[in-house]
Amino acid sequence: MSGGPKNYAFETEKEQSVQKVKGITLNYRASQVVMLEALEKMIHQKIGDLQVHYPHKIHRNSELHELHTRSLAKTYQIVYDKRQIINEYHTLPFGY
Repeated sequence: MSGGPKNYAFETEKEQSVQKVKGITLNYRASQVVMLEALEKMIHQKIGDLQVHYPHKIHRNSELHELHTRSLAKTYQIVYDKRQIINEYHTLPFGY
């Protein structure tokens, strides 16, 4: 399944699910939110956007050569704006 460019998930023959999302580091905590089932529910519009929280994200200040630990939250959402979706997930280019 795909939620847009560089945002997809699939299940292998050994029933392991694999998720790839641009801009989100998929550590253990994030992989509990960003899952195959969540992507499927977002595609079928059963749930909205999801928040992925990173309580200990390292931030670099290159001017002062310092490292700081901060909390960070990112929004996981479906981005599909190149084509228009019609019934049964068929698509048409814009202008039709």
